[in-house]
Amino acid sequence: MLAVLSFLFFVGACDALAAERHKTALFLHSYHRTDWTETIMEGYISALQGREDLGVHVEYMDTKKTETAGYLRKLRDIYAMKFAAIRFDVILVSDDNALQFALSHHKELFVYAPIVFCGVNRFSGDPVAGRDNVVGVLEEDDFQETLAFAFRVRPKTRTVYVVHDRTRENLKRFEELTRIIRAGYPRVAVETLGDLSYSRILETMPALPRDSIVFFISLWQDAEGRPVSAQDASRILRLSPVPVFGRSGSFVGKGLLGGKCVSGFSQGRAAGLLARQILNGKHPGDLPRVIESPNRFTFDYAELTEHGIPENVLPRGSIVLNKPLSFFEQNRSTILSAIAVIVVLLAFIAVLVVSLARLKRTSLKLRSRELELLASQETLSGILSASPSGIVKIRGRVFEWVNEAMCSITGYREDELVGHDSRFLYPDDEEYERVGREIYHKGQEESRWVRRDGTVIELLFQVAKATGDSYIAIITDITERIRTARALRESEKLYRNIIEKIQDVFYRFDTKGTMIMINPAGARMLRYDSVEDMLGLPMEAFWNDPRDLYRMIDELKDRERVNDYEALLKRKDGTTLYVSITTHYFYDDDGNIAGREGILRDITERKMAAEALRESEVRYRALFEFSPDAVLVLKDNVYIDCNSQTLELMKCRKEDILGKGPHEFSPDRQLDGTPTVERAREKMALAMSGKPQFFEWQSRRLDGGGIIDVEVNLTRFDVNDEAYILVIVRDITERKKAEAQIRRLVTAIEQAAEDIMITDAGGIIEYVNPAFESITGYSREEAIGRRPDFLVSGLHDREFYENLRETIEAGKVWTGTVVNRRKDGTFIHEESTVGPLVDSSGAITGYISLNRDVTRQVQLESQLHQSQKMEVIGQLAGGIAHDFNNILSAIIGYSNLVQIKLPSDDPVRKYVDQIVASSGKAAILTQSLLAFSRKQIIDPKPLDVNAAITGTKKLLSRLITEDIVLRTDLCAGPLVVMADLVQIDQVLMNLVANARDAMPTGGTLTISTRRASGTDVKKEGVGNRFACISVSDTGVGMDARTKEKVFEPFFTTKESGKGTGLGLAIVYGIIQQHNGTIQVASEQGHGTTFEVFLPIVEARPDEETEAVADTPRGSEKILVVEDNEELRSLLRTVLSEQGYRVFEAVDGLDAIEKQQQCRADLVILDVVMPKMNGKEAYDRLRSIDPNIRVLFMSGYTDDIIHQKGILDETIEYIAKPILPGDLLRKVREMLDEETLKKAPIS
Repeated sequence: MLAVLSFLFFVGACDALAAERHKTALFLHSYHRTDWTETIMEGYISALQGREDLGVHVEYMDTKKTETAGYLRKLRDIYAMKFAAIRFDVILVSDDNALQFALSHHKELFVYAPIVFCGVNRFSGDPVAGRDNVVGVLEEDDFQETLAFAFRVRPKTRTVYVVHDRTRENLKRFEELTRIIRAGYPRVAVETLGDLSYSRILETMPALPRDSIVFFISLWQDAEGRPVSAQDASRILRLSPVPVFGRSGSFVGKGLLGGKCVSGFSQGRAAGLLARQILNGKHPGDLPRVIESPNRFTFDYAELTEHGIPENVLPRGSIVLNKPLSFFEQNRSTILSAIAVIVVLLAFIAVLVVSLARLKRTSLKLRSRELELLASQETLSGILSASPSGIVKIRGRVFEWVNEAMCSITGYREDELVGHDSRFLYPDDEEYERVGREIYHKGQEESRWVRRDGTVIELLFQVAKATGDSYIAIITDITERIRTARALRESEKLYRNIIEKIQDVFYRFDTKGTMIMINPAGARMLRYDSVEDMLGLPMEAFWNDPRDLYRMIDELKDRERVNDYEALLKRKDGTTLYVSITTHYFYDDDGNIAGREGILRDITERKMAAEALRESEVRYRALFEFSPDAVLVLKDNVYIDCNSQTLELMKCRKEDILGKGPHEFSPDRQLDGTPTVERAREKMALAMSGKPQFFEWQSRRLDGGGIIDVEVNLTRFDVNDEAYILVIVRDITERKKAEAQIRRLVTAIEQAAEDIMITDAGGIIEYVNPAFESITGYSREEAIGRRPDFLVSGLHDREFYENLRETIEAGKVWTGTVVNRRKDGTFIHEESTVGPLVDSSGAITGYISLNRDVTRQVQLESQLHQSQKMEVIGQLAGGIAHDFNNILSAIIGYSNLVQIKLPSDDPVRKYVDQIVASSGKAAILTQSLLAFSRKQIIDPKPLDVNAAITGTKKLLSRLITEDIVLRTDLCAGPLVVMADLVQIDQVLMNLVANARDAMPTGGTLTISTRRASGTDVKKEGVGNRFACISVSDTGVGMDARTKEKVFEPFFTTKESGKGTGLGLAIVYGIIQQHNGTIQVASEQGHGTTFEVFLPIVEARPDEETEAVADTPRGSEKILVVEDNEELRSLLRTVLSEQGYRVFEAVDGLDAIEKQQQCRADLVILDVVMPKMNGKEAYDRLRSIDPNIRVLFMSGYTDDIIHQKGILDETIEYIAKPILPGDLLRKVREMLDEETLKKAPIS
């Protein structure tokens, strides 16, 4: 009942704040306030607790007393006026009358808001048929099972007396009960007491015969129309000399023995859970339309005892209320402890007797076993020392023994490892903790250690239990295996990159002849819009004459590969082109043919050239002799003619060549290892078939001058129906040497880590290497042909660039650091060397620029400077907050006391309320200062980031103006981090407020989440898995200088009076305190994005618990230790008014003396005090009484929390400024503790 009253108080407050709430609900009850209605309310509250964004209206229709059409019309008119300006998000109705009323006026009163019902009886079919936004819980009676139990325990029953009223639903229940009894128990009579007045029922009940039972349905009014309260109904039931069974759980313990009962709480909770899902955004149509009544057997212990019904006959799962505890249950711990002590003593005596008898025999065996053990230990020690894997014995993660291999793996000596915790070998504490959590229940785990020389190695740990709490661990170095796997992934990536970038066409068809893969070059060659347009097409779609395709496939059947198959293909637009095809089959994992793949090369131009050559046979002779290349004519595979250039090339006479074949002027094998004779025959045969051949070849000069590289072109031509081959040979020996040298030079430049740019003498870019593309973001095509000024950042003045230009135009080399702008607008800090390129005459033909990216180094230096500056200002802020919190504690405390004592209608009350509100704002300001200085205490718990954003979205929407659209884009699945929900909400509100101010004319604000890796975080020494919260706006953006100073305290771009400059500095402090990082990306006119990275943890998020709202009292002795007189006086007043006996001390020394005198049950101890501070006083008090309870208080938490601001779970602490209610609850909680926390402050 207290929970209901508290909730109703909350509802009343919500009426005043309804306009500010984002969600609004209506609780509409059919009846007046009864036990049934109030238990339904308790169920609602249980299901909807924690919904702070929910405003609630509660209405009682009171239709048990009046249910006329006129009354219902008046209710409709009243509700129409009352709720005219309210748009409900959900309506919860209880019992039939409220449901029928809500359905009848669904449109005019409630604008088709979703309806959730409970307590509704199924008397007339489906109550929600044809309505997709009405769901709920039925109230169905289990008369059959209740009667079955009643007749089983009362088999001699002859009459059932039924107590009920004359309401419509209870008359239907009486008819149903009567039907069940007559059908299943025909010898049992049914008598109704519903026709009697209340006074007649009181007279009748004591006189009921012993061979009868009473069945109580419900009684809200008697036959004369007189209202009957729940207390009146209970009085009737208690007068019955025979058991009273029934359907309502609210009367169990009030005269009703029990039965399978309907519970108002269960009905309300089930409906509340459905409403919660609707408020969370789920459509009613996606929920169960009707939930069956959640009934359970419930009985009263006193009634069972009175009527002699033992518990062992009750149905399984029954609930027995008001059952007293047995002697054993009352003294369970004492009895079990005594039994345990006796058993242990008897066992000890028995063991002692047996041990004395065996001791003599055992002592003789021990000596021989010791000798065997020594020999075994020596052998085992030799094996462990010789093991190539590191083997260690550890206890509590401290090395007790290590072998030599362990020393080799880590680089540390044995004495540097034994006796030390393994923490120093891990790259960070997070990894150390992770391995500690995982390895002992998994048995093995992979991790990283840092060797003594600083190198990081990958290791596999395998752990087995040894003796006691010791473990044996085997450490295996798997660094090479990891590197091999990484190299394999890189190789696969390189392969895919090559396929995507090569100009030749790579394709694949499956066994059905359907295209399943082709690279972008294929789409370009065959003029399709995209690769996707080609996938799924048959092979024939690309061939001008499919018969050529079938001939190629026939050739492929006879050999593993078909090379240089020339074919005529057709493009999408109908035009044709000649290609050279190299193709082969590829296979699946089982060795079966999976399809055909190959490479296409466009040879249209070469084909056309060959055709033109055949058409120009008449011009052959004129060109033959004057050709700069060696030209020969082959017939029947021997030379029959050659020009003079041939003799010059081969260093021989003409007769040395004529009549001989090509292989006679070549080495035995070509560069690819193919025998020269076979290769020559193959090429000549192909040429004779009409396929011109163009290839490189190695020949041998006849004067002994050695091997030369040549380029050979074979083309068939016909004269008088006789076939010849025209052979054109070009000496490319020197070109090959030059190409090799150029390739080496190009490879060095292309693979350089520094970005390289070459311009002509006029400054036009002629070349950039891949490093330039990756560093600047501009592709080679975008850069070439432009001047380098598109990289200018605007951070250097004109004089800087004039100096650079004058230096290089004078033929000198310029070196220095320059800031350039990437394509995405971000800046690059580069160490640059620029120099001229000169020709043989000394004239400048161009310039070359070599630049090394040092952006990361500059950023790290900036972060160090920022961190130092934040620390200095943080110390100042924390100190101010400490003193200010003492002052605020007195103001807030006394104003709260005055507020409590003043009646609500006192004219002074509004002034006190204003003092309380203003001091609360001051407290928030001090908390902001502490958050900014990273001295604010936080209570990190596993937190689902997505749930946190969803929970605060409604609050965030109030921070923005109507012309700003707030969107969320949350990733699938939970993102669990260790965080303080209040602090994360503060971060979101500050970032949203900052985005709002950046969009004065409106725009879109997007909050999104994703999973991120360590590569996404621009910070040294971070982990690998992060939750990323991104807050983006479409506002005015920031320039580079503003972006660099955005997290600095007191820096603001807003006009005076509209910004403190602390918002983003506070965000920065909170994220740093959570071991996270925050990054910003922005460009003027293109909005801003803040990205927060928090480490992901493997844990389930904590569920919220409902806060206790009462003010507990007590009579214990409490010692208050506080040097501030005003605050000490306040604490004395607050505690004394609640019944506690309060003693005071002004410092630590005084506290020790006073505690020895008063022996207080609890010491409230300030941390910062003169003479002796809180920590020293705590240590002295603990030395006197180890079990003493101590509650610390401070307005500056740096002195009792860890360096990162996380509260030690063994310390009880309350922060200043102190609210009286918070103090009283904390004091009561500590005094009620059964087990004291004994860990000291460290």
